Amino acid sequence: MQIDEDEGETQADIVYVPGSFKPPHKGHFDGAKFLADIADEVHILISPLPRAEHDGDNRIEVTKEQSEELWTLYIRENGLVGKIKAYVVDVNSPVKAAYDFMDGMDEGDTIILGRGAKDEADTRFANAQNYSDKNNLGVAVEQPLIPMSSGNISGTKMRKFI
Repeated sequence: MQIDEDEGETQADIVYVPGSFKPPHKGHFDGAKFLADIADEVHILISPLPRAEHDGDNRIEVTKEQSEELWTLYIRENGLVGKIKAYVVDVNSPVKAAYDFMDGMDEGDTIILGRGAKDEADTRFANAQNYSDKNNLGVAVEQPLIPMSSGNISGTKMRKFI
């Protein structure tokens, strides 16, 4: 949280991390913890679409409910209830949901759009600051890269393990 010395008002730093998270794994959670150290709140925006992995005759599907339940366990077991909030969004694109959240923020707020270091070239939020400016939202946009966890973890590998 920042204090505007001229106005004496507080300004919130809110992180939105959109993704499928099917399933959420240690790398995702480590990233959320990293962001929780630099912001007031971390919102994990879970896509409502299921993800499946095919291995021969087997099809393993991870649902939005399973993803949300795993996030809830990670958050609770690590004492981060209230600091990290994970929930399923009602639009298929969690990136669009992040833009929708920006529409409801207060002027002077900062939105932090999280993305992993492996996604450095990801352009999903390339126009986020332009969006805020064009719509006179007065929201500052930051896009820090989240350090990678060791172990080269991925959702695809996790689904195959399942």
